[in-house]
Amino acid sequence: MGSNVVISAQTGEANQKFYFDQTTKTIKTAAQANRSLDIASNGGSTNLQVGVTSNVWWQNFRFQGERFVNCQSGKAIEIQRDGDGQNVYIQHKPRGGLTQKFLIKYVDNTKVDRKYSKGELNKEYGLKVGIPFSIYTRMRCQFAIDIKEDKLVVKRKNGQKSQNFIFNDDTRTITSLEFPEQSFGIQSSGKNRHL
Repeated sequence: MGSNVVISAQTGEANQKFYFDQTTKTIKTAAQANRSLDIASNGGSTNLQVGVTSNVWWQNFRFQGERFVNCQSGKAIEIQRDGDGQNVYIQHKPRGGLTQKFLIKYVDNTKVDRKYSKGELNKEYGLKVGIPFSIYTRMRCQFAIDIKEDKLVVKRKNGQKSQNFIFNDDTRTITSLEFPEQSFGIQSSGKNRHL
């Protein structure tokens, strides 16, 4: 369940800052890196909310002609009237008027609350930010780390997305390219020897 998106006076706080995440193709919030703009009820509502990122059609928007348009439905984000606390919703395809028009103001060049830009080496973690990579065993070069169900396994190189990963600078985790909602983690809350 998400939180409704509303309009309010500009404060410059993180809850008013967003960025486009290339991996999930969603517009994420700077305040919570695991949440994205989302049409409520799995796309079946007119309410716009901030929900857990899951890379589904009701979270995919493009900015075109001053409007945020959902990639599948073709409907544009809009407001009913200008006023503090008014809900933002998505109901109609792009049409005339200011209720669907928005202005993007970029906060800085490094994307909100990020230490490194895409392609830069995060010196603390030793990985390049936002660039896909595969992990090969040094013992047998033809084998790579792969995902099978919810486990990491070693398999022959096959060029599949399940063998590609990305370092997410927002969450400071290694994320699956095929399953962007999944990151490397030690089982049993870090108390196990298995990933």
